[in-house]
Amino acid sequence: MKDTAETIAPRIQPLPTWHQRTWRYVRVMFPPAVNVPFTFLGFYVFYLLLEAHAGLTRGGFGHPTGLPFGLSSLIGAITLVGFSLLMRIFDEFKDFHLDQRLFPDRPLPSGQVLPRDLKILGWGLAIGMTALNALLGWAFLGFALLMAFGLLTYKWFFLEDLHRKNLLFTLSTHQPAVLFAHLYSFGVFLETNGLRPTPPGLAVWAYVVMLWMPLLAWEVSRKIRVPEAENDYVTYSMILGPRRAALLPFLALSLSTAIGEYTCMSLRLPVWTMAALAGNYAIVVVAYTRWFWRPTPAASRLRPIAEGFGLALYLLLVIALLVTFGVRTLTP
Repeated sequence: MKDTAETIAPRIQPLPTWHQRTWRYVRVMFPPAVNVPFTFLGFYVFYLLLEAHAGLTRGGFGHPTGLPFGLSSLIGAITLVGFSLLMRIFDEFKDFHLDQRLFPDRPLPSGQVLPRDLKILGWGLAIGMTALNALLGWAFLGFALLMAFGLLTYKWFFLEDLHRKNLLFTLSTHQPAVLFAHLYSFGVFLETNGLRPTPPGLAVWAYVVMLWMPLLAWEVSRKIRVPEAENDYVTYSMILGPRRAALLPFLALSLSTAIGEYTCMSLRLPVWTMAALAGNYAIVVVAYTRWFWRPTPAASRLRPIAEGFGLALYLLLVIALLVTFGVRTLTP
């Protein structure tokens, strides 16, 4: 019988209560101080871009009217936080045997949290998100599609062996979760503004790509290592080589910057926004030039570069949008 997370005895005596065990798990594997603000920021930068674009294409609402905030957008942001945590829980069970060998001190393999604890947390997240999104009218469909895609990733799209043998194939099937999250956010935007369901336009797709690319770069760069640091953990650098593997995140961040600069011009955002985005990209160029020239441990911090780029991009755009258009609160 194949061992599972449920059948293996914990190495560490777990804390006595469910709340204590799950809180320890969340603090370690999904630090709220980092993930909650970043996910909120990721939702609202896309939401505000949609509002600004819609306002301008309808003739503009300018400073007196402002970008609208309301309950629907708050539900959308909370949902993406819950969904991100749920995906993290899915990964705990999917990668349990790998974590046992390579990351035995993580909460689940070490026994600091029990499998049933994570199942209760996961079901609680699913029920809570469903209840919240039931308030969003037809936009609930976007949430249903998002959850369906998440469940498919948990089941490896019913092709587990193929996924486990091919990291690039796994990247191609799992990364669209970001796309479904943005489509869900687009539905929240339409619901907030009382608009009829309509396919996203070209500008919306450009925003999606711009905001998606830093996440793609992060996912790939966290699995790029120098040859002497490789082990049983399969990485992109192991498959493609350290230089070729780094091309994908570099091109992703380059594309995101190009779309970001065009977005600033098309929405008539302040000039300093474009200058700041260029400076943000300059840091990327320097870091990747060092890596392409000589992949060394000192030059291998590509993951923090992607994280910093994404955070700076999100913050710059949110600040510029609020400064340019202002904000207004929607009342129920």
